Amino acid sequence: MSSSLQPESVLPASGPRTEDPTLRALRQWVANRLGLRFDYQRSDFRARIEAFCRTVHHAPEELLDKLLAEDPEMVARVAEIISTNHTSFYREPEAFTVFQETVLPSLPLGPLRIGSAAASSGEEAYTIAFCVRDALGADAAARVRILGTDISDRQIKLAERGLYPRFLLPADPQLLARFIQQGEDYEVPEAVRAMCLFRRMNLVQMPWPLSKRFNVVFLRNVLYYFKPTLQQRILEACYDVVEPGGWLFTSLTEPLLDVETRFCRVAPGLFQRLRE
Repeated sequence: MSSSLQPESVLPASGPRTEDPTLRALRQWVANRLGLRFDYQRSDFRARIEAFCRTVHHAPEELLDKLLAEDPEMVARVAEIISTNHTSFYREPEAFTVFQETVLPSLPLGPLRIGSAAASSGEEAYTIAFCVRDALGADAAARVRILGTDISDRQIKLAERGLYPRFLLPADPQLLARFIQQGEDYEVPEAVRAMCLFRRMNLVQMPWPLSKRFNVVFLRNVLYYFKPTLQQRILEACYDVVEPGGWLFTSLTEPLLDVETRFCRVAPGLFQRLRE
């Protein structure tokens, strides 16, 4: 076992006094390989791992061996069950008001590229698409491309379907009217789905496999899973893929006041890459 996976000598004061060495090694593997930390959510981590081990009929020790050997199927499946994947349409709606009223009018006319990182099952990307259509109209919105990325193959497939159970949607009649009802489910209209593309990407594996820059990147409700040094690396990677004059949205719950970045802080949860 590599030294990076040896048990820590000091545990956080709020955590348990003891931890199974194999679970600790698995937790450290997740932190090192996926960038996701569960230092203060150990019971949640243990529950997820134990449930997964029952599903695949592996002991935790066998699972750890496969992960250390970089078994591709097991790495992908653990990424699926460990990533939180909590999202919703119009989450933190004030951010989308700023996007429509401040950010979109500042962007150049013509084709635009927008990124939705840690996109989960696509709700954020489709919310962005709805906002673009509202602000620019259907014709101009057709020239906008939104790339949603996530670590989970399963979530990417759900996002591509664009089909959501009624209970996942807010009880807003105006929002429901945007969808096409399919039995008990609601489907994102084809014109909106056509604006969005979804691909698997791990934020902590750099450089990112992106060939073009973005005018806007949404990176919300994910950075608090990473330690500050990794937060900074991800922010700097975002800076490199944002066009000069472009924008970065983070969550209002992620002030990032102690993280240095080349972005200019404009408001809570809003950053801009200034033009050179």
